Amino acid sequence: MKKSINIFFILFAALALGTNYTAYSQSARINKNRIGVIVGGGVAVYKGDLISRVQDFTPQGNFLLGLSYRCNGNFSLRSELNLFQLNSHKSIKNSDASFKSNNAELAVSVVYDIFRLSKSYIHRAEYTPYLFLGVGVTGFSSQSNQQTANTENMVQSTMGCTPVIPIGFGIRVKAAKYLDVNIEAGYRKTFTDKMDNVWPGAGEKNLSFQELTSQGGDGTPRVSNTDNYFFTQVKLVYSPTKFFKKKKQKIKGFSTEQLKKIKSTSIEIAKSKKLKVSR
Repeated sequence: MKKSINIFFILFAALALGTNYTAYSQSARINKNRIGVIVGGGVAVYKGDLISRVQDFTPQGNFLLGLSYRCNGNFSLRSELNLFQLNSHKSIKNSDASFKSNNAELAVSVVYDIFRLSKSYIHRAEYTPYLFLGVGVTGFSSQSNQQTANTENMVQSTMGCTPVIPIGFGIRVKAAKYLDVNIEAGYRKTFTDKMDNVWPGAGEKNLSFQELTSQGGDGTPRVSNTDNYFFTQVKLVYSPTKFFKKKKQKIKGFSTEQLKKIKSTSIEIAKSKKLKVSR
């Protein structure tokens, strides 16, 4: 997994350096529809000490809100708030352990579109694959229930927060003039081992810790360095030309009908001047 993450970092940096994102002529074409509102959801999957195989994954619901800002034809910035749960059930041999965690993640990411937006936003491609890389923080409130043959049932709670690095890829589908549907898969690298209530040094609070961290049949310890998680999401991104219509200024002493007549008269005068000049 670490090797895959390093490859992703190198690829993302190479794409960023190889893109001429300072060209004014390109950015001038997308001066509209820069801001987008993001709403979506999906599933979250935990990967940590209490997971020993893929069959043990237990997907949980996820809901998100966010904003995006298009910088140029290739790059966008986005900020998202993810609300989700993580859990695991009885996956380690010789133990009966489970946990459930309520989590909130706030992250800012750089999004790279592989197909450059060279025209206006409404003339974008029907399908656009993209990569993303970001930084953020995740807060968690975890509760575990552990019972083994040698100990009584124990309940333990942990609260905390950790920095997180979101990385992943997706595909953007043009659904309407101002609406995109994003289908996305992402991995979250955290910097904590306490999200599932199993970590080195927890033995004083958790009597079943030694059994939970005992070596399996392959001879490898069951305690990982960090607890991480994955997202699979579907997002709706709405990017209108303008979010709010400007109110027309009223001129004192003139009714609406009078202002319309003045406007139409000025248009007719402008047209007649153009005809005279052309002749």
